[in-house]
Amino acid sequence: MRQSRRIMRLLLPACLVFSLVMAGCNKESVTNEIVSRGPGAISGMVTIAGSTSAQTLSQDLGSIFMTKNPKVLINVSGGDTALGIQATQNKTVDFGAVSRELRPEETGLVAVKIAYDGLAIVVNRNNPVSELTIEQIQGIYNGKMTNWNQVGGKDAPILLLNREEGSGTLEVFRDKLLGKEAGKAGTVCNSSSAVVEAVSNNQNAVGYVSFSAVDDKVKDLKINGVELTVKTMKEKKYPLIRPLYYVYSESSPLSEQAQSFLNFIFSEEGQRIIGTHGYSPLS
Repeated sequence: MRQSRRIMRLLLPACLVFSLVMAGCNKESVTNEIVSRGPGAISGMVTIAGSTSAQTLSQDLGSIFMTKNPKVLINVSGGDTALGIQATQNKTVDFGAVSRELRPEETGLVAVKIAYDGLAIVVNRNNPVSELTIEQIQGIYNGKMTNWNQVGGKDAPILLLNREEGSGTLEVFRDKLLGKEAGKAGTVCNSSSAVVEAVSNNQNAVGYVSFSAVDDKVKDLKINGVELTVKTMKEKKYPLIRPLYYVYSESSPLSEQAQSFLNFIFSEEGQRIIGTHGYSPLS
């Protein structure tokens, strides 16, 4: 599956424009009623910023959409979930990419669920450990287990990798496993891809990433005996699953091009693209 995802990415057009957007009660709804004027008839820009877990997906969806609508420019930025929410509330982007549930205080936003993602626990490929229990992960990140031999590995210290504050991935990891104040130790990485790179370069490292970021440089572990796959996500068997959202301002109607892009995501083709990235599509 990972090989097919890499091949799919290589085949996608490389015309996407990148920029940094450093600006900053949960409704799961989407208005799908727009008047279609035919392929390529709409024009304008659509801006997206936020979670790096959804960045590559947004770029690839945007690339395909732009080939169908050459007068539309899809501008995708990274950052993290917190920045995506802030930028959407400030109305400096059309969509914020969010990799966790909205908090009660994050108001004025419409949240549209686009997919499900799994949090993969990754180790170096030379690490003999192939699976962990939830309790072992909690012990590692709460500092109670500090050597790999405590979980069936070699006699070597465990190097913890964590995500930065504001990361939706970090917040989901804490909420599901550790509690709000736990899991702050370790080396901080600013994206899932940075975690993968660090793990691939250190035999004693462990980290957690979006399943879409897992590649052949690292090994993702079974959790409670369950392998992370699109199938185990869809069947809710894998224990570390989270939704991915696009959020937009409740007080500003979406432009025609933004609404059309959102409709494309829920089309058969859009859902197929989501599946090729290792996410569980909604349909």
